Amino acid sequence: QRAATARHVTLHSSAFDAALAHDDIERIVMLGAAYADVVKVGQALIARGSTLSGPVSLLVVSEELHLVTGTERGATEQALVLGPVRVLAQEHPHIRCRNIDVGRDAVDVANQLLAECIVDQAPTVVAIRARHRWCETLERRDLLHLPWLEDVERPVFLITGGTGRIGVELASHLHQSLRARLVLVSRGQHAAAELDAQADDDTITIDIDDDVLEPAAMYGA
Repeated sequence: QRAATARHVTLHSSAFDAALAHDDIERIVMLGAAYADVVKVGQALIARGSTLSGPVSLLVVSEELHLVTGTERGATEQALVLGPVRVLAQEHPHIRCRNIDVGRDAVDVANQLLAECIVDQAPTVVAIRARHRWCETLERRDLLHLPWLEDVERPVFLITGGTGRIGVELASHLHQSLRARLVLVSRGQHAAAELDAQADDDTITIDIDDDVLEPAAMYGA
């Protein structure tokens, strides 16, 4: 018998519901609203954090977002909801945020979702396919021993968003471990002072207001 524990669970299914849209325009509108809704629910849970006792969980349901068995359609348009799913718990550890991805062949969906609401120590991403439950795991890769780097003395890396917090951290690691030369691309005027002291003349910072996927914009910068 499971011990009684105070538990607050919010099940959010807007991204899942978008699969029922009648056309692409309606689907895009619904998916945009789904992302905004997840953010709003997260903000509400943050605001009420001090008043809630016990674990707080937000489960975001999607349909065939993840390719697991190879038979899914791969609904990557739902991927927007993964942003708050992965970030919310990092910034607010008292909230557990998870993605439950349901396949079209899933059996007894309602009970499987209810089971996910009460499971302990669950992974961030779970895929339900037929009668099976698949869990996402992450594998660490050693950047210093990638085959394509073995014959390169001083590789060059271009990092978009390179002067933000994550970009600077990544750039510092690459410069220290690989003596890499770096091109940091950012929007607007940003300063990467933390990196400047380490990188010397091996770093170029480019401020660009256009899309980095546009060759003309990059050549102009």
